[in-house]
Amino acid sequence: AESPAMRRLVARIGELAPSPAPLLVMGPSGAGRGVVARAIHAASGLPGGFVPVRGGARDVAAVLFGRGFPRRRGLAELADRGTLYVADVDQLPREVQGALVELVETGRCWRVGGAAYGVDARLIVSSRHDLRALAAANRFEPELAALLDLAPLRVPPLAERAPDIGPLAQAILAEVATRHGVPTPRPTTELLSRLVAASWPGETRGLTNALERAVLNAPAGTYVLSAEDVFPPPQIVEVPVEVRVEVPVEVPVEVPVRVEVPVEVRVEVPVEVPVEVRVEVPVPVEVRVEVPVPVEVRVPAPTPPRQPTLFPIDAPPLPERLDDAMRACIAQALTAASGRVYGPGGAADRLGLAPSTLQSKMIKLGVSKDAFT
Repeated sequence: AESPAMRRLVARIGELAPSPAPLLVMGPSGAGRGVVARAIHAASGLPGGFVPVRGGARDVAAVLFGRGFPRRRGLAELADRGTLYVADVDQLPREVQGALVELVETGRCWRVGGAAYGVDARLIVSSRHDLRALAAANRFEPELAALLDLAPLRVPPLAERAPDIGPLAQAILAEVATRHGVPTPRPTTELLSRLVAASWPGETRGLTNALERAVLNAPAGTYVLSAEDVFPPPQIVEVPVEVRVEVPVEVPVEVPVRVEVPVEVRVEVPVEVPVEVRVEVPVPVEVRVEVPVPVEVRVPAPTPPRQPTLFPIDAPPLPERLDDAMRACIAQALTAASGRVYGPGGAADRLGLAPSTLQSKMIKLGVSKDAFT
């Protein structure tokens, strides 16, 4: 390591590797957090293996802790006496984060749908987020965040360790050549300068991809890798393009239009016309001739006027006739209602009277409902 940031990180790895405490490795994606976790395990002296798992894995609880039925071992059990590395720990479900707390504090795990078992494994996790901020926002298990905040390690981005890019590129070329079975190419000075000056959004992963692509695309037997191999000039490709431009043009056009509108024209002309009016009025002429004739006139004696009457002379008084009519109406209504006065269809309902009013009239007229039941 040439940069001060990487020297500090290497020193911290040597200090924390022998400790069994859980560790958090922070840094941007592609910066090499997994490489740091492997370096810690290699320097720890643990007899067990290094077992990695991603926090966003499918069915991650069963992957980590195994299943009870059908019985299947989990990665935590495989990491016994070694290191269990969980990448992107913030992507774990909350219940799995709680299970990791129990693993660190008690050394026990629970199979999904099964019983508990003991595990003696060192826990190392990584994340590109601030776990304390996530816990404050209730997006991460607070107890696990507190356990991992004991001695966090930060992997600096490539922008903070420019002096390390040259040696890192040579190490990547050696590893890529060995993996693909080709000679290890030597980078030119111009290439190393371009690598240092370039921006690497993908961090170490992006640098590795660029160098591996150059090695695979280089002619067979290439021993020198130039800047053009890694940063090829942009190729100009001629693509036929049809361009249509529409220009609006205003052309005056005369269009004959015939419109028929009904119009009523009324003209008043004063005309003087002489008018002769002749009025004939008939005049009655009365001719009276008086002839003396003897006439005998007999006038009968006047008879006194007869007073009009509403009822026959022999009819009973009016009050008696009204009572009989009311008595007959009440009797008819009681008959139709079977002697019932109240309720729908009762005598009071049929006569349009209140039941109390009908009862008072029945008492006054001597009508009993019992005679109609």
